[in-house]
Amino acid sequence: MSETAHVMTPLRLEKIGDHLWRLLEPLVVYSARLRGILVAPAGMVTDLASTPRFVWTFLPKSGAYDYGCVMHDGAYTGDLQTQDGQVVHLIRLYADRLLDEVNEATGVSGASRWCLYHAVRVFSGSYFHGLGG
Repeated sequence: MSETAHVMTPLRLEKIGDHLWRLLEPLVVYSARLRGILVAPAGMVTDLASTPRFVWTFLPKSGAYDYGCVMHDGAYTGDLQTQDGQVVHLIRLYADRLLDEVNEATGVSGASRWCLYHAVRVFSGSYFHGLGG
């Protein structure tokens, strides 16, 4: 039996701006691909889905993919940690794959996952603040 990714805590956010939210509690996810537990810490700020306004009709800023977007934002900004507080450094490809893995684990549709994953692969490179890509 192979392991699968799963979310270990609920996502609790507070809106702090027009398109910004802050985590009220850590978001904890087990990544089967990375073989470990990743934590987006309380206090981390996210913009959820960084989709342009013209696609909000079919992929709004917030949706079933919020969990994946939070973990992806944490990976891009260098905010993800291990359970014991060590900073997790991912290359951009692994950060983008984490988005897809968490979205799959939380039941996001295949079509939405495909759109989100390919959008970040094509358009989000300038937002990545980690290791190479």
